[in-house]
Amino acid sequence: MPQQPPAPVSRKSLKERIDELQELVQQEQNIIMQTSNALNQCCSGNSAFVGSSEQVECNRLLLISCQKRQAYLTEIQRLRDTGKLEVNNGGPKGSLTISDIRLPLKKEFVTKIGSTQDTITYYFVLLIHNGPQLIFTQMLSTHDPMMRGSLDFPNLIKINGIDGNFNLDIEIFGMVMSKEQIGKDKKRKTPKKSKGGLPCKFPTFSCALKSVMLQSPGGPMAVRTTSFSLITSLNINMKSLDRTSFELNRLPYLSPLHGTIFMRLKCLMEASVEERGFLTMFEDVSGLGAWHRRWIALSNNKLSYWKYPDDESRKDPIGFIDLKRCITEKIGLIPRDICARPNTFELVTVRQPVRGEQDTLVTKTYNTMTTHKVMLSADTKEERIVWCNKINRALVNIRTWNSDALRPIKTNR
Repeated sequence: MPQQPPAPVSRKSLKERIDELQELVQQEQNIIMQTSNALNQCCSGNSAFVGSSEQVECNRLLLISCQKRQAYLTEIQRLRDTGKLEVNNGGPKGSLTISDIRLPLKKEFVTKIGSTQDTITYYFVLLIHNGPQLIFTQMLSTHDPMMRGSLDFPNLIKINGIDGNFNLDIEIFGMVMSKEQIGKDKKRKTPKKSKGGLPCKFPTFSCALKSVMLQSPGGPMAVRTTSFSLITSLNINMKSLDRTSFELNRLPYLSPLHGTIFMRLKCLMEASVEERGFLTMFEDVSGLGAWHRRWIALSNNKLSYWKYPDDESRKDPIGFIDLKRCITEKIGLIPRDICARPNTFELVTVRQPVRGEQDTLVTKTYNTMTTHKVMLSADTKEERIVWCNKINRALVNIRTWNSDALRPIKTNR
């Protein structure tokens, strides 16, 4: 009998994902409608809520829902165009942690805080884009307590499932509010029509100082847009990991931001490669070559070795090989003319030279570095294949997620 074609599992999963995203779009649309209704009802010209913390919070919720809705719609379109659930390249996965986010303020602005010239409050929210995944920071204002003239976001953000080619966009949104109107919020007095405290979109600062609060032109049921607006953005990728400060471009002239953002970035592999077993290691003993049987453990980016398996939990290793220092492109069986011992593979590491040291059977010193050749022999072909595959996987992970790992060097035998 002819075989039936396999069920279209991927297509079904794709459709389920689109349906799931459409439900999320509807959820955000409902929030947008409810928040717009609250703003239309409570923040009309004569309302006591004009300029209040509730009005700022409604605009923050409106920003979050609008951004999420757009991200879901963009992902739906991508799924329909490509027919693929995954965007990444299938390489090793890792996680990115972002912490200690700090936005310094201009010194001249900080000195005005608490004075008679202190008439405006600025609100800031950061948005991190990871495809359809959006992460918002806590909202901070220029009148929150600050220790060093900067806005310090307390968020610890961890993003899982990224690959080595990740590209994240960090967007800074801002909103301006007249401080006079915020003070009236605390007293809960009805503001005068002649002294409006209209929140405005960030690039146009003049409207925060001189404006008139009007009802929504579309009536009490109109859908509003958030008063938060995009100020600037920056891109984060693998090359950014060694940096802690980033320049902010295209800031509005009247922005209180200094023009730099500080943050700590840390990448970790999601799954480390481990292997344990006996291998026979070639060593130089007083100028003579000798093969010694060792218990080898591949873990934490190192190949550590002992005499016996029980020693691993009781003693420090006899030695270890730091795979971050490995320059071998790919670990594999070495030719018999180099080593006649069967099932032998080799890896080469690099270190700083020691003054006066002589070349040995396993080390060779050049002008600026010393290479250390490590030959390991497995008992069987199957064990050798397993070890080579595991070490190669570990090297790919290390070179992807550790910026201080050495790059491989191609060698011609």
